[in-house]
Amino acid sequence: MKIHIIKNNKLHSFKITKIDHHKSKTRNNYKSKLKKFFACVLSLFCAPIITAYLADYLIEKSLLKLAREEKINMQIDTLENIYIGCSKEWIDDKLGVPTFTYTCDGTITLIDMTPQEMQYDFLSCIYVTDLAVCKVYFEKEDLSCQAFYITSINEKYVINLPSTYKRYVNNKPIGDFSYYDIYGSPTIIGGGISNGNLRTFYGETFYYNSAGNYYNFIFGNLDYGIDCPFEISICGTEIEWDDKTIENPPKVLGMQNIKNRKENIPNTFGLSTGAIPDQLAWTLLYDSRGFDSFQLKKEPFYYLDDTDKP
Repeated sequence: MKIHIIKNNKLHSFKITKIDHHKSKTRNNYKSKLKKFFACVLSLFCAPIITAYLADYLIEKSLLKLAREEKINMQIDTLENIYIGCSKEWIDDKLGVPTFTYTCDGTITLIDMTPQEMQYDFLSCIYVTDLAVCKVYFEKEDLSCQAFYITSINEKYVINLPSTYKRYVNNKPIGDFSYYDIYGSPTIIGGGISNGNLRTFYGETFYYNSAGNYYNFIFGNLDYGIDCPFEISICGTEIEWDDKTIENPPKVLGMQNIKNRKENIPNTFGLSTGAIPDQLAWTLLYDSRGFDSFQLKKEPFYYLDDTDKP
């Protein structure tokens, strides 16, 4: 079809092409159907691959979570059932090889005891777990446990005393009872603050004769354990004896002590064989000569003016 226009006495012709809307619509429908076809084909190949990947991811994640839960349960069960006399092999099988191992030996001068000096020689193994730091002192000849100390380091988990001895703390877990809540009167109390890096510790020992299987019970605070209400007093602070200690005052060791036993909560529990005097059991509580416990502290104390925090 042509259109003719006369302009300035001249004839101008223009050709007009008719647009077929039906064909254009058909072409667009064809393209749309083709896209859907390829999308369908692509989904048929990709969907199984994506589904398999997601399934593997979820299964692996579930298995890792299950494995961690089993590991945590194993640690809790072991920490709550360590026995005096148990073998190093048994503990290694439960908690893995120790993180630190060293010889702990020396001579201690005993107060009000005969003989006054005692030599000791242990193999010390430190097991750093997800829940606690467990120090175990083994007899070197047969590698049997002579003393152990469990320091809770994770507030998310509960660690109880062995079921036989839970009654001495009203069946409460570590971190939930004060020194005053512990049954009976302590035989030794005391703590200290080291110069320079401000390392702190405090401990109390208890002895229950046959009711406690003639073992020494040790409760204390170590600075790499969980944060509990705890405040150690400066040197020379007068101790406020409570109704449990005023009639049977314990031996006071160390340079610093807590002022009120009702307001301070231990984060560590220990047990030692009766062959170890309570004074040595108290000393082993803060022993760290063979491992770098400074790194276990959540916030190490920077004591030099020119030491920058990382």
